[in-house]
Amino acid sequence: MKRCLLFAAAALALAAGAPALAHEPLGDEIAALSRRIQAGTAGPAEYLRRGELFRLSGDFAEAKADYDRAERLDPTRAEIHSCRGALLSDLGQPRHAASELDRYLELRPRSRDALALRARVAMALGRAWEAVPFLSRALTVGPATPDLYLERARIQAALPGGHVDEAVQGLREGIARLGPVVGLELYAANLERGTSHAAMTAGGAARARVAPSAPARGATAPSAPPPNVSRRTARVVTRVLPRRSAAAAALASPIVTRGPYLQEGTSSSVIVRWSEPSASNGRSTPTTPP
Repeated sequence: MKRCLLFAAAALALAAGAPALAHEPLGDEIAALSRRIQAGTAGPAEYLRRGELFRLSGDFAEAKADYDRAERLDPTRAEIHSCRGALLSDLGQPRHAASELDRYLELRPRSRDALALRARVAMALGRAWEAVPFLSRALTVGPATPDLYLERARIQAALPGGHVDEAVQGLREGIARLGPVVGLELYAANLERGTSHAAMTAGGAARARVAPSAPARGATAPSAPPPNVSRRTARVVTRVLPRRSAAAAALASPIVTRGPYLQEGTSSSVIVRWSEPSASNGRSTPTTPP
């Protein structure tokens, strides 16, 4: 049987895509399961599956009824708690959802999907510090995805007290594990750039508070530094990405970009930056990769 939290992942896909296109297949499968149940050939697994399909369709009352029927048939089935946890989360009851998911995780401590959902429930409860360990466990026990690394990094970067270094380290671990994923690399670079910019700003403010000493009598004030004759110019190129993808999420709030045009990232683009070692006429000729 497919576990209920695999359907929770399907729910996220439906939310990110076109739910109208997925509604008809859900209805067809609900009808097929209903025929099996009416024929008396179904067990708790079929009730749980139909209940999850009802939940994904937004029919929460029918979903709850099917979960209750499955529990009457097999009270020891662990997936009942995960299904109810997902339902309560959808209903905006994170406290009760956390209780159900905790019971499920006692029985299935290595469920990646349950751990990820438990982290999101912690966020709904305003307990961001609890979400990070759940996501870390989810990344450890099951196949990792860029979205889980990004989700954890965003939470870490927003925690009070400064956890940006931990967020960057986690992203670098994801890159080492998954390869050069664009979304992970961009968000790590943005976090590092933001940290560097904050340090430079703080250092500049500290220097500004120190009054410069007046030049000695007869001495001339130092001249301004010579201009950068190489005129290194950043070029920015954008490419449209699927909405709500990992790369798009990494660009939701860019820190700083420099360049003569297209300086701001968007939620549906990826920015590629490079610099010219010398003066350029604005054109670059790409070479064929080896």
